[in-house]
Order: sequence, then C-alpha cells, then structure tokens
Amino acid sequence: MKSVLVNTFLESAIVSFLTASFLPAFLITFYYDLRTRLDGPLDYNEHPPEMQTSNPETISY
Repeated sequence: MKSVLVNTFLESAIVSFLTASFLPAFLITFYYDLRTRLDGPLDYNEHPPEMQTSNPETISY
C-alpha cells in the first residue's frame, strides 16, 4: 500500500513539473491572442513620427 502511494506521488510530481514548464508559454500565447482580438494587430513602429512643432519650448517632457 505504501509503495502505491509513493509511486502515485512521484508520477503526479513528474507530470506537474512537465506541465508547469510549459505554462509560461501558454500564458504568453493566450495574452497576445486576447490582446490582438480586442485591440487589433500589434503595431510596433521602429521609427517614431517626427515632431511636428517647430518651437522647442512647447514640447513637454
């Protein structure tokens, strides 16, 4: 009886460690899927738009 409990515990620990290692990848994929469904496609501008103002005193930091 004791060996059955130990084997069950070891098997469940191994399965838990294997599934827990994939959890961050699933969460990241789930997050970006929901974000793109709600906010539209992710847009990463490599070149920000240039400043339109010619007076540098009006720029707030």
